[in-house]
Amino acid sequence: MKKDFFYVLILLATSILTSSCQENKQTKQVAKSVIQDTLTNMKTNFKWQEGLSCPSGYPIQVYKGWLEGPLVSNGVEESPSSSTSISGFGTTTGMGGWGENSSGMSQGEKSIPKRLNCTWYSYVEDVMYHINTELDYQKMVKLFNEGFQSSVRKRGKVITTYDHITVGFAPGGVVVVWVQGGGQKNVEIGRYQAKKVIISPEEIASLDSHERLLFDPADRARTLKNPKIIAPEVQEANKNKPIPYGLWDSYRIKYSWRPTLVFVREGKVQDDLGFEMFNGEKEKLLGEEFTKNEYQERAIPKSLGIGYWDKNGQGYGGVIDFEEKEIFDAFKELHKKNVEANIDLEIKINPGSTYLGVELKNGVNSIPLKKSKLQVYESRSLTKEYTYNWRPVFVFTEGAKKPDEINIRRRTLQEVLKDKAFINMPFQQNSPPNRISLSYEEDKVGKAIDLIFEEEEVAQTFKSLDKLNPGAPLEMEIKIGKAPHSFSINLKGNGKEMPVKFKANDWK
Repeated sequence: MKKDFFYVLILLATSILTSSCQENKQTKQVAKSVIQDTLTNMKTNFKWQEGLSCPSGYPIQVYKGWLEGPLVSNGVEESPSSSTSISGFGTTTGMGGWGENSSGMSQGEKSIPKRLNCTWYSYVEDVMYHINTELDYQKMVKLFNEGFQSSVRKRGKVITTYDHITVGFAPGGVVVVWVQGGGQKNVEIGRYQAKKVIISPEEIASLDSHERLLFDPADRARTLKNPKIIAPEVQEANKNKPIPYGLWDSYRIKYSWRPTLVFVREGKVQDDLGFEMFNGEKEKLLGEEFTKNEYQERAIPKSLGIGYWDKNGQGYGGVIDFEEKEIFDAFKELHKKNVEANIDLEIKINPGSTYLGVELKNGVNSIPLKKSKLQVYESRSLTKEYTYNWRPVFVFTEGAKKPDEINIRRRTLQEVLKDKAFINMPFQQNSPPNRISLSYEEDKVGKAIDLIFEEEEVAQTFKSLDKLNPGAPLEMEIKIGKAPHSFSINLKGNGKEMPVKFKANDWK
């Protein structure tokens, strides 16, 4: 009887172990299928460059380090397939500020990294740190595939993608990783924590003379006094002060806010608003994003840049640098008064003057940001890009051949008109043209005539008529004669008419 009971126990235990193994196997299969579903049809190799960052006044040097390639690529589990070194760059100064990238040296297309393995030296702390951690690979792959809207003035607004992966090192072993794109958009991937390590005397002794400098107290002292590594004013400001541990984590606190623009007198704002945050992230609101201007969870802004015009088409640029303590205190105060309320960062603009008022609001309470540094300047490029309510009108004399296609080119846009779409065009808010190309086909041979405008001259002609009644419709009448190069162009509106200067060139 006892034997039978013993065999039953063995059978029961075996059954439980088998079931457990099957469950573990199923769990792994489910996890793998989730990864496959997430990354299916996504590109995982891109052209990007590695970079390092640290806060101003707290230089570092990477002793050994690399970004490892993916453990999972397109849903298939693999061993690390690539390694991008982040050592050998010398001292990272941080003079550009937290989140600013110092570029690496690698070129070409490579896989998005899955892991960071790094040992570095913090000069101010006189401490060596080490980290070996997984990164949010799926988030990076998704961001690189989605890209972002970029303002490229010569080609219009286009979708581009990120080109840098930057690793930031702050005192206390804080590590932050960002993906960055063209100085226009930075997104934080994650915050990680390193541990202090000690490099053995045997390992130091095995290094060459140049590598051993990193462990030389005299070299550390020279580095901390070097004005090209730590600016003299920063050295003086930090003198005899404790290291502000926790500061860079406080930068990561986010609030639901948006920038809003209010004109004190008549003007118009450019749909291109850029700002950067204290946590190293950057944003640009363009086109539809600018128009919608939705509240988002964002870190506190460090600076903001805007472009705008007065009623006569004169362009201005404005830059605001926020005073750190003032804006942090203001966000905290408004959030404390109503934790559910969204916050508006309101910029008041007075075109024609250097006035930019800055205020933080939550619908009920408001706090002026009086310590912000403001800079306003006249912008030639924005003056050229000022838009008017106008349309081209094409007039053909008897016997003149109508083109197969007309291409109207502006600084930020080109418009191709086919199938006689240039007849009875509607009025649109557009910048003046810098070229109008008329394309023909004769005997199966294509040719074109370019009407080329000098940007300053055509902008001044539009401005002269528009200021008589800003916003009123203007017509650019292009008369096309029967003879080659027989053109005349006039701008009409507000009861007046002005000739428009141009040059005509043809090509085959």
